This record gives sequence, structure tokens and C-alpha cells, in this order.
Amino acid sequence: MPEKLFSDNFSTVLLSKEGEVLSARLADDGQWRIAQTDSIPERFITALLAFEDRYFYYHLGVNPVAISKAAWSNSSGGKLKRGGSTITMQVIRLARKGKKRNVFEKLIEAIWATRLELKYSKKEILRLYAQNAPFGSNIVGLEAAAMRYFGRNAAELSWAEAATLAVLPNSPRLIFPGKNQIKLMEKRNRLLTVLYNNGELSQQDYSLAISEPLPEKQFSSPNWTPQLLDQVIKENNGNSTVATSIEFELQQQVMRILQNYQVNWEVNGIHNAGVLILETSTGNALAYAGNLQSGKNNQESVNMITANRSTGSVLKPLLFAAMLNEGMLLPGTLQADIPTQIAGYTPKNYNLTYEGAVPARMAIARSLNVPAVRMLHQYGIEKFSNKLRKLGMKSLKKSAAHYGLSLILGGAEGNLWEMCGMYASLSRDLQDFGTLNGKYAANNVHPANYLLVEKNKNSKKEQLSLRDNSVLNAAAIYSMFEAMSEVNRPDEEAGWSEFLSANKVAWKTGTSFGNRDAWSIGITSRYVVGVWVGNADGEGKPLLTGIGSAAPVMFDVLRSLPESDWFDVPYDDMMRIAVCKISGAKASKYCDKIDTLWVPKTGEKTVPCNYHQLIYLHPSGNGRVTADCIDLESTMQRSWFVLPPAMEHFYKTKHADYTVLPDFLPGCSSNSTNQMMDFIYPRPGTEIFIPRSYDGNKSNVVFEIAHRKPSTIVYWMLDGIPIGQTKEIHQLAIQTKAGKHTIEAIDENGEKIRRNFVVLNK
Repeated sequence: MPEKLFSDNFSTVLLSKEGEVLSARLADDGQWRIAQTDSIPERFITALLAFEDRYFYYHLGVNPVAISKAAWSNSSGGKLKRGGSTITMQVIRLARKGKKRNVFEKLIEAIWATRLELKYSKKEILRLYAQNAPFGSNIVGLEAAAMRYFGRNAAELSWAEAATLAVLPNSPRLIFPGKNQIKLMEKRNRLLTVLYNNGELSQQDYSLAISEPLPEKQFSSPNWTPQLLDQVIKENNGNSTVATSIEFELQQQVMRILQNYQVNWEVNGIHNAGVLILETSTGNALAYAGNLQSGKNNQESVNMITANRSTGSVLKPLLFAAMLNEGMLLPGTLQADIPTQIAGYTPKNYNLTYEGAVPARMAIARSLNVPAVRMLHQYGIEKFSNKLRKLGMKSLKKSAAHYGLSLILGGAEGNLWEMCGMYASLSRDLQDFGTLNGKYAANNVHPANYLLVEKNKNSKKEQLSLRDNSVLNAAAIYSMFEAMSEVNRPDEEAGWSEFLSANKVAWKTGTSFGNRDAWSIGITSRYVVGVWVGNADGEGKPLLTGIGSAAPVMFDVLRSLPESDWFDVPYDDMMRIAVCKISGAKASKYCDKIDTLWVPKTGEKTVPCNYHQLIYLHPSGNGRVTADCIDLESTMQRSWFVLPPAMEHFYKTKHADYTVLPDFLPGCSSNSTNQMMDFIYPRPGTEIFIPRSYDGNKSNVVFEIAHRKPSTIVYWMLDGIPIGQTKEIHQLAIQTKAGKHTIEAIDENGEKIRRNFVVLNK
């Protein structure tokens, strides 16, 4: 007898956390053959032994009485009527792949059956039979038969269903559901009667079982997670039953939510979407909707959870947290939001406007591009890309120079699996910070997982490998989530307002360049929900945005989940410091409006506010003075909030309470270091390409400066030659040749600024 009786490949089957079939695929030989993962149901064993082998537990593979009766019956009838085979002998026959039924073959079966009994337990022999017996059509094994004929697991079979499957292997080619139904019904009912007479069934169970109809056709195999099934086959070469962490009802709910949006999306030419739900405490996937299922061949087989796509803005909060982590800013530190060009890269805000200056946390909440690019420039592209890799962004395979500053605006590709996994890791670190007495579990930052892994109930936090620091520390993570909970949302989305008024959620949307990808990721203390919407082929659509397409799905999914408490404040990683109310920076001696706030401990390293300065006003309050024109002891001292000219130019249009620095009174010489004007365009290092209009002539280049006193006259010079003057609106349109140039602006008070630029010869 060979060491291994059966070597057939199994169907690949995904099971939910509860043991329900999520998706399945035929074995390589075209058979439905599902590995038996659970014990054989007692109902099936009882029915099988009553029908096939009543003395199974008493013989050693061969039943001499049954063999003798079969021999007598066959010899007296002149043909083969009875086999006399035990369950053990039938296992051997199945293993020998349908050898001809004759005396010699029966002898081999008997010898091998005896050896099988000596090698395996009765329970293991029953398992071999249940897993390899034919059940008609292309169905092999009990689990496959239960799924295809009754649409359920074998453990859930009724008495009538168990009896039906017990009689099928006796003649699987002639009788099975959908073929010879009357004969099948007769065999099933005879077996049920035997079970009743043996006392296995009560009168009520017997009556109910007899009245049960037979299935008339096979059930379609479940297909709730087709993309995850493909992923499992790719990673594990198929041929197995895989227990996943997916929750069956939640998966169905997510698929229904996607179907509700699918019709409107397809009308607008949007055909693909993915939704992933992770449990933050473990990183386990609870729902995995890899794509829409339209049946219209819109690339629905593409797994949009693992497909790399432009990340849009979903990395911005991580940059914010990284800078907090290293003491480069405080949550409310003002960031410049002005026309910007860095090394030839010119970012624009989504609404094509500028705020002048905006608190860092609000820059994240409002997803402003210009502050994000300036923050990345300050932090360092190489350093940030390394931080992302440490968090689990494996798709970031190219050099920092390849991505450049566009990294923070979608210049790199990532996927839902990585994005949600990173945010889940950070949530896990924050959650555990308090319970681990201000330490971090070394294995907390890890990728998401879809395999069902039983938790070790005996594990203790003290046994974990602990560290003093993580990739991002608790206070930085908490501040990031707080900023993300302030994300702006459209007023018309009343459902969102109602949901968010009762549930605090950290969330971030993203829209890639050309409206090709719409993202939304939401984080609570218990769950991470990620949504991607778009077209797998990369076709952009004007109506495709993170806020309009992905976020509504995310909130519908969040509504279907149990409520979560908000994260505890990680006070052990924070400290109270004095913070300037206006600039959001650590308070300097000149800040007159101060808050005392809890901030990350690293905030102590940040630079004090440099936007407030002490000025001297004439006793009348009409203007600034110096010691050259008045005794300073008689003046009024004031702390004044002063932004650089370019920032002030945009900031004051958005903040009516901003007061421009007063002028010096006549006769008071100015030793002020405050710059009165600055270029808005061109920015340092600008290279200009001048397109031609329809008539073939080159277009004008428009230069612009910001002046604290717009009414001041400004004189302009190009390469030392006067070219005009402006007042109030300091913009000047000129034409110039290719090459290097210098533009100068001189105001009527003699202050001068200059900027070098290059006009490209194209």
C-alpha cells in the first residue's frame, strides 16, 4: 500500500471567520473537491454507517459476514449484485481510481483495508472516505456536496440532507440531485426509516425529514470575495481551504453598499471600486470588496485593493505627524500658503486660491496642496519616503529623487491594502501606549492580514518586546487623528453631519491628478475603513473626487459598524506649553495672546513665534516712532502680529481682523528689518516657458509683487531698463526674450527687491 493514498488537488475555498464559504474555485482537474477542515458531522456518520457499514467500529477493514453474503448473492444470481465492501475497503477502491471490480481486485482491497485499519484510526478512515467519495456530477467529497447541493456547510446538514448524501456514493453516476429524483427519494426515505427504527430519529424528526424535498439542481458556488480568492491562489498556489478573518455578514453588507452606488457611478463612466475594513487591534481584514461585480467586463477582475494607484492626498497626515514627531512644528503652527515654486515644481491648491498662512492642522484638514509641498520641502523627501517604508508602504520602490515634491500630492503609487495597514498600525500603537505604560510593542507596526489567526489568550503584554519609541510616537499620532477629525465636509451632506455629531472619526480623502482616483480613509479606535473609486484602466472623470465619490461610501460602511470610543489622550507623551494663539507656535516674549496647550513633548524643540514683534507707537496711536524722533518712555508699546509681505498679501483678504503694521511718522528714521514687499511671481529659480497665441505671437509674462502699502508707487526694471510702474495692484505684463534675466521692483520710499529668472527657448 502506498504511503499516500490520495494526491488529488483540492478546490481553493475561502471561509469566513464564522466558517461560511466566501468564494470557491474548481480544482485543477475540473472537480469540486473541498478539503475537510472540520470533523465529520455526526448525522452524516450515523446515516452513512446505517447505509453502508453497520459494523464499521467492530471489524479490521473486512467484514467476513458481508463478504460471504455478497458472494452467495452474486453466485446465485449469476451476476454482480452486492459488493460486501466495508467503508475501509471503499476508501481503498477510491484510492485505486476505479479498478475493475473482480475477485482479484477485491482481494487487494481487503489486504490494503486491513493495513489501513492498522495505520489509521476509525475517525481518520471516515475522514478519508468523506473527503474523497464521489457524490455525482463533478462533485467529490462531503463538503463540496453540501455546498453544491444544499448551499451550506456539512456541519449544518439536516437529517434528510445527511441521509441524501449518505446514499449518493453508492451509485453517483446514476442518481444525484437533478437526475433520477424518484429513485433518489426512495433510497433516502428507506434510509430515514432505518434510522427511525434504530432509534436515531424521533417521530417528529422523522416526519420532518421524510417531508423535505430534494434539491433539483446545484447551487451556484458563493462568490463574495473573488479578488481575494485570486490573491490567495496567487500567494498560496491554490489547492486549499483557507480560513480568513472576513466576517460573513459584514462582507455581504459592504457588497450591498457598493451596489447601491454602482448604478450612478456607471452612468458617469465610473466602473471600479474597492472597500477594505481592518480591525485595528489585530490588522485583520473584516471585509474585502476588491471590485464591483457588474458582469459587463469592465475589468472587474482587477483587485483594486492591491492595485497600485496615485495616492492623491492620503499621505498628507503622515507628513504632519512626522514633523510633529521630530519637533519641527506644533499642530497649530502657521504654514505659508502662497504662490510657490521649488526647483521648478509649482504646486496649486485644488481651488486655485491662497490663504497666505494657515495652521498646520487646518492645512491637513482642508487638504491644501501648497502648505503640504512646503512642509515636505522642509522635512526632506528622502527622510519622508524612508518613514513611509518603515510604516509599510512597500510600493514605494523608487528613489526619493524620482518622486520629488509631488510625493505628497500623489506622485507616488500606493494601494488600499498598504494605506489602511499603515493607519491601522498607528492606531494600534496609540491604543497600546496607555496599557503598556508609555512603551510601544515592537511588532505593532505590521501589514494587514486576511488569514484567520487565533489569538493567544494566554499572552501577556509584559511578555511583548517593548520599545521606548515607535516609527511615530503616540502624541504625534493622536495629534494627527485630531487634525483628521476636523476635515471639512460639504454642508449638503446632512447624513454625514448627523453621523459625525455622534461619532468622532479621523478621515482623509484624496483625488489624483486628472480625477483618475478617488480615495477616502476613515479611522476609529476599532476600525480602519478604506475606499477607492475610479476606473481600473486609469481613465479620469470630472465628477470623480474623493469627497464626492469615495467618502459617502466610507460613511455608509462606518454606519454599519459598531460604535467606537475615541482614542485616549496620551498624556505621558505630551506636555503643557505656552502657545501663541495667533501663530500657533511656541510663545515668544512678544506674544500677547497665549494659550497653554497639551502638545507632543517634542514640541519643546520648536522655534518660538517669530511673527510677533514689539513696536513703539506715538502717544496718539497714529504711527510708529523711534528714539530718533521721540522719547520712547512717552510712547505706547505694542506687540504686533506681522507676516512677510507675500503671506500678508493673501492672509489679510481672508482675515478681516488682521491689521497692517503702521507707517513711521515723518521725521522718524526707520531701522526696521520688516520687508515691505516681496515677489509673488516669479519665485526663486523660476524657469518660464512662454507659449504662443493663436496668431503666432508670444504671450505676455505677468510679474506680481505684494506690498504692505498697496497705494505705494512701485517702479519696475528689467535687466536695468525701466519698464513701467504700478499702484494698488502691483502686476505688470511684459514680453521678453529667451535667456537669463533680472527683474527689479523699487518703491517710492527706495526699498528694492530683485529676482533672477530664465525664459526657456522653446
